[in-house]
Amino acid sequence: MMNGSIAKRYAIALYEEAKEQFVDQQIYDHLGVLYQSMKAEQELQIALINPRVSIEKKYTLLLLASGLDPEASTLYTRFLHLLLENHRENQLRLIIFLYRELYREQHGIDRVVFETAVEVDDKTISHFTMAVGFDVLDVGGQRFLQVFVLGQEADALDGGVQARRTVGNEGRVM
Repeated sequence: MMNGSIAKRYAIALYEEAKEQFVDQQIYDHLGVLYQSMKAEQELQIALINPRVSIEKKYTLLLLASGLDPEASTLYTRFLHLLLENHRENQLRLIIFLYRELYREQHGIDRVVFETAVEVDDKTISHFTMAVGFDVLDVGGQRFLQVFVLGQEADALDGGVQARRTVGNEGRVM
């Protein structure tokens, strides 16, 4: 079985169970913190694939990297245990990516990369995110798009603003 299909099965199963328990956003947030930790700490990734590091140690590392207490007991912690017991830690980054993409799709969340020639303040970013108003999220009869602003300064721009709506790994200039 291909690695991508294994990760997809884990991500879908986790999402479906999280949605059923009304904790899909909580899982989404924990996975986001974990992803950022994995991205920032190369040693964490090395420890996860090291066969000499015990499952218990890997579990504790994952919880701490997720910003959680090692004594916590939730769907998220049970998921981490299952992942480690089945030796699927090498699939974790892809599972995180797939879960978060599924969550965004199901909740009408689009990712937008916002780039300017100079640094801008939070008020400007807030104004921009309100101005792009895509139809997705239903609020009082009107539909809006939720937007994540991923980046903000691009030296290559000579004034103005560039925004790319990301689709998978691609981006479109708006």
